[in-house]
Amino acid sequence: MSNPQPAPGNGPQPTPANGVQPTLANGVQPPLANGVHPTLANGVHPTPGSDQAAQFRTTTHNAAVVLTNAINQIGANLAAIPHRIVAALQQIDPPQDVAGLHAQIIANSRVLYPILVTSTDGPRPDYVQVPDLFVVTSGKGTAIQATVLQPKGGLVNLPPGNDTFYKEVLIKGPTASSTRRALQALLHYTEDILSDDSSHMLTPMNQQTVAGPDGAWHYKK
Repeated sequence: MSNPQPAPGNGPQPTPANGVQPTLANGVQPPLANGVHPTLANGVHPTPGSDQAAQFRTTTHNAAVVLTNAINQIGANLAAIPHRIVAALQQIDPPQDVAGLHAQIIANSRVLYPILVTSTDGPRPDYVQVPDLFVVTSGKGTAIQATVLQPKGGLVNLPPGNDTFYKEVLIKGPTASSTRRALQALLHYTEDILSDDSSHMLTPMNQQTVAGPDGAWHYKK
């Protein structure tokens, strides 16, 4: 004799031994063990082959594609970061030390001195005595200027330990936001003056020009 089947009613339906809910002939899944149908995000019960189920699959697929693309883009950006950092570091001009700036400004100014203090109306002398030159900075807050000073009247050969009370400005650099930047600006200014007036640079006789990299060159007999 077969076992009697429970009569259908309003309570929970039995679950087969394999744990899978059976599907009715019309394609609709019966309620789960707790009596509740599976529900989509929009509150509609999905029916296999229905428009709601197709819409759910499409939405899920599109979301997955968008997420995958976003992850790939993030990965590409992260991979490019080291190259961007290297490129940025290569473009940075490392700050020069203050002592080095002072030394180079004095060197440029000593070459500039004969050019600036002699007249261009007639022949220039073969030599000019260059006085002691001083590089000082002055200003307040973010308005700092660096200046090359000389003794008043350009006096030279002063007794050791002696100096003139008054100084004269030989070259004054542009205003900058800090001491180091003011010195850098003054150095660049002296470089500009040297580039604009090359009369102090004569070509040695009986020598030929030898080209170097990036515009460099030198003379050689």
